[in-house]
Amino acid sequence: MQWSVIDTGSPHNKVLDINFADSSRQGQWVIGHPDSNPATQDRSQYQTGSLEFDLRVLNVGDAFNAQAGGVVFVVRMDCTWPCVAHETPIVVPAVDTWTPVKLQISDLIATGLDISKISASLVLVPKGNQGGLHIQLDNVQLTEGGPVEVGPKVIFKEDFNNKAIPEWQITKPFGNATSDATTNFGSGALINMNWLNINDELRFGKVLDNTIDITNKKASFQIFCWNSTEMNFSYQMVIADESGDIVMTNPRNGMALEAGQWHQVNYGDLGNVFDVGFDPKHASAIGLQFTYLGVDPRTTQCQVDTIRITE
Repeated sequence: MQWSVIDTGSPHNKVLDINFADSSRQGQWVIGHPDSNPATQDRSQYQTGSLEFDLRVLNVGDAFNAQAGGVVFVVRMDCTWPCVAHETPIVVPAVDTWTPVKLQISDLIATGLDISKISASLVLVPKGNQGGLHIQLDNVQLTEGGPVEVGPKVIFKEDFNNKAIPEWQITKPFGNATSDATTNFGSGALINMNWLNINDELRFGKVLDNTIDITNKKASFQIFCWNSTEMNFSYQMVIADESGDIVMTNPRNGMALEAGQWHQVNYGDLGNVFDVGFDPKHASAIGLQFTYLGVDPRTTQCQVDTIRITE
């Protein structure tokens, strides 16, 4: 990559001019705070505002994506690895035309961003082959929004931003499938599930430090399954009480998920009717269960993130 600040002789005046020269590697443009002390900054005043910038493609080079109809970029904000927002894809369809981009900070916070410790206010990554791509960037800014609204009380949350992966364990209630989980940069936990037979079950869960009351609570999590992965599975939330009794939400079919996209899974009410013996006021473990619905051995790769239980 090579970059410079040039004067366009247009209403945009001076802009950032960036050339990507290598198709075999992935470059990214970052506006951060490497020389500040501390290396992060509190940007809480923008939590209801937006991240905005103007982007122009001068030469697509090898980066044109025919399926998307233009050059695909992903944008995110960072809060010191692995704490980041999910990447937001954008498509620039036209050459030599300024495209305004506006992302809501609240959406980035909802996918794991800690707005109180921003290490990079903008990370811009062209996707695919980057050789010969020539772009310009201007008017990068954070804008303030309206008053901060009080949200629902959070009973439990997991963004997988710190040491979370070792605290989450994979078990197999039934069958002989194998699995492992790792932190996937800024995108929660990456779970690799190697299915062998129909009805194989894998559970990804955590024992809580303190019990929680789940009576009449709401729950949600986010899931992203890779393109070309096996989608013939079901998934559901699993909660155990102190005595080990377990309740589950109704299973949902993975075939209904679009691969390559983040999906928000919501449960409006965990309910107040439980199996006899289960103690909803003292839930001690929480997790997700995946069940294989196919027959032949296959592999499923999905990421899960932003697990919440709220009032």
